[in-house]
Amino acid sequence: EGREGQEVTRTAALLLEVFLHEGRYHGEPEWPPSPARVFQALIAGAAHASSLTENDERALRWLESLPPPVVGSPRAVRGQAVKIWVPNNDLDAKGADPDAVSGIRTGKTFHPRLFDSAVPFVYAWDFDESGEAREQAEGVVALSNTLYQLGRGIDMGWARGRVVEREELDDWLSGYHGQLHRPHPSAPSTSGTPLDCPVWG
Repeated sequence: EGREGQEVTRTAALLLEVFLHEGRYHGEPEWPPSPARVFQALIAGAAHASSLTENDERALRWLESLPPPVVGSPRAVRGQAVKIWVPNNDLDAKGADPDAVSGIRTGKTFHPRLFDSAVPFVYAWDFDESGEAREQAEGVVALSNTLYQLGRGIDMGWARGRVVEREELDDWLSGYHGQLHRPHPSAPSTSGTPLDCPVWG
């Protein structure tokens, strides 16, 4: 409890779990998938054509303002690399002639990471519950229901979000069946794995 006249703030956490249906992840180059990639996936799931609702925009701008999250990833191994020849998105270079599509094929390498699909990717942001923070966190939870892929377009999945008390998050993370990656207090660090995070603006 705070002293009389002092505002007491409570620390909560926004917890997102992302499950990939096939237990395969094709995104490159970083591992685990960065918080910025999750942010992009939330936008892609929520956007209607090229627009977001005002409530969704507010929730995403709030998420941009948070410090880097704890990230959890399933234990993974590299699968077999396969090169697939696909049409580049440049049919205009061939006069928009569908019969000329063979002239714009490009080799793309798919080298998935394989893991147990029952173990989710985890992203956990601490936040101070003062002001409208709880409302914005619940807005991100609602956005998580629209997520449908993470990584390349073939990495189909779904997400589950919720707001938990900080102590509850610690208990949950202690039982997580994967690898945890915690943000370094002075980034960029000379050791560890750099991961892009959403930032304001």
